[in-house]
Amino acid sequence: MSKRGVVRKGKYAPIHWVVRKAKLEDGTVRLGMFAMDEEASRQCRERGMSDGSEWKAEIKQVRNAHFWRLVHRLGGWLADNVDDFEGLDAHAALKKVQEKSGIGCDVTRSDIRDNAGNLLYRVVSNQPLSLAFDLMDEGEFRMYWDGGKEARGNGGFLGWIRKRLYPGMNPLSVDEIERMIVGRVVEWVA
Repeated sequence: MSKRGVVRKGKYAPIHWVVRKAKLEDGTVRLGMFAMDEEASRQCRERGMSDGSEWKAEIKQVRNAHFWRLVHRLGGWLADNVDDFEGLDAHAALKKVQEKSGIGCDVTRSDIRDNAGNLLYRVVSNQPLSLAFDLMDEGEFRMYWDGGKEARGNGGFLGWIRKRLYPGMNPLSVDEIERMIVGRVVEWVA
């Protein structure tokens, strides 16, 4: 674990950078990208990056690291405290919320027919989409997360959790999860 969460292993795992002004030897000042922390520096060394070497990269701005941590903290809380999510890691718990709620999913329909072509039954399933921060803007993610501003947190994953899981939960657990999600117990949930 690093300060940024789980680090993907491998040659193509992203390296986190911070942009800073730097003064070059000839006195000119430019913006430069520097490894964000020791973990990122280690990733650079492992890939053979050295002072003065030239590299090409696709650059993506980190959307909202606080939100990423919050979402994964929620997944971990569900895995640790809700029977339906027991034994899952934080990521798998979030995917299960997606699948059960249908939020952030593609819906697939498969028809099962007999030899004469008559419909016997239709299988409908939710296929969770990737919620990777670099695949969507903040507004789209907020719609999945809490339904956006107009929903006042009663839409999206949070609304689903509040409607489906809270009724069977101990009030102290509800208080705990609300404090984790929004920092306080909001009046419209009580």
